[in-house]
Order: sequence, then C-alpha cells, then structure tokens
Amino acid sequence: MNSILIEIRVEGKGLNPLPWEIEYRGAPSMLMLMIGSTDSRATAEKIVNLASASLSRGHKTIVFFNAESTKLLEPGRVEGFPGLLSRGVRLLACVTSARATGLTSQGDLIEGAEMSSLGELVDLFEASDRTMFLG
Repeated sequence: MNSILIEIRVEGKGLNPLPWEIEYRGAPSMLMLMIGSTDSRATAEKIVNLASASLSRGHKTIVFFNAESTKLLEPGRVEGFPGLLSRGVRLLACVTSARATGLTSQGDLIEGAEMSSLGELVDLFEASDRTMFLG
C-alpha cells in the first residue's frame, strides 16, 4: 500500500486547519477518472476546473463523457477543453451515447477527443485511483 506524507502547518488555527494550510509532499501521481452525464454548462465548468486542479497536482486525468454529456465534445462548445487536451487530459466519448446524440463519427468531436466504449470505461474504473461522477 502506498502512503502519502501530509504535512500540516497550523499557525494558531487549532486542530482543524483550512484546506490551503495542508501541504502535500511527495504524494504519488494518481489516475483521476471523471465521468460526465449531462451537457449543462455547470458540468462543463466542473470538468474544466477539476481536471485543471488534478493536473496541477501532477495527476493523470481522463474524462469519460456518457449520455447527453457527449454533446459537450462538439467543436466550439466548451472553450476549456482544447487546453485540457494540450496538457495531456484524455477526453473520451461513449460511442453509443455519441451516436444517440447525433455525433456519428470521430470527425464530429473536437480535435483530440476520442470515441470510446463502456468496455474501456470498465477498465478505467479498475485502473483509476479516484473516480468522480459529474452532472
């Protein structure tokens, strides 16, 4: 089992430090899996913000778009997605959901996003250290 050394700096704050007072040292990189299910603006913002935070901690990040959220991968829909792709985030669209929402080919997605499957999602569940369901 891997361990993480957490150093807590308490500057007169008592035994309950605020989140920014906790400093992570030598924490191993994790595989973070995020799963979106709606095409709302709030879901898109959560994905961009959480993926950016994950990357800033040095974690490998994958976002799987299921159901209506596959529409978020249409070109020009979410400004922050190309930036995530350029930083190494994988954006995966469930091929069955994509087809149901009218995205019938790889060319219907933003450049760099990939068509995927529920089979790959199962593999990602097994491989990921943390999974978050968004929207």
